[in-house]
Amino acid sequence: MNRKAIFSKQRVMAISITIILIGVISGSYLVLGVKTITALEGKIIADDVINNSVPKFVCVSINNHRELDKNGKSESWEYRYAYNDSELKGILLIVHANKEVENSGIFNATISTFAYYDNISPFINWTMDSPHALKITFENNVIDMFINKYSSVKYDMGLGVRDSIDNCEGEFVQLIGQPSLIWTVSALYEGAMEDIHYAKICIDANTGAVLLADSD
Repeated sequence: MNRKAIFSKQRVMAISITIILIGVISGSYLVLGVKTITALEGKIIADDVINNSVPKFVCVSINNHRELDKNGKSESWEYRYAYNDSELKGILLIVHANKEVENSGIFNATISTFAYYDNISPFINWTMDSPHALKITFENNVIDMFINKYSSVKYDMGLGVRDSIDNCEGEFVQLIGQPSLIWTVSALYEGAMEDIHYAKICIDANTGAVLLADSD
């Protein structure tokens, strides 16, 4: 076999090994990578558990349980379900990205939890999932300025029925008309020497309208 043929064979082998290594690395990433789900994806799983155990209970709020990524996904989400005749007791489920459901027991609901509907889930016509809400958040000028000013910002999201919203100073603003299903997204920066800064945005979860955007 001449030198040219040997070199060509060695080159093919090198390329093949490179492709195999890329495949192994990619496969490892898929195995070791953190799984995440959206709020809606988790709710579908939580609804199935509730419907098969306590079908009268309805979802009243959603919050991320683990840290959010910048795509509006989390490793796990919290879902609170309640029923008007359950002596103000609700059920808290935590849904993980691997579809495991954790029953975190009973939580004490409040009268206001049931004030806006008669055992009809406010989520029945809900269409705006967490990635969409976070996209609106990042496009907002107030939040964008906050993110550009501070690094290592952490986000939290909550979804529930509200008839009022509050700004970063705790001042409440009464909403006009019927209570709305609202996404509340908070951004937190924790620097050295208790240098803490906070921003939040409230978004109508059905229309996408920004109801409030504020930072300290």
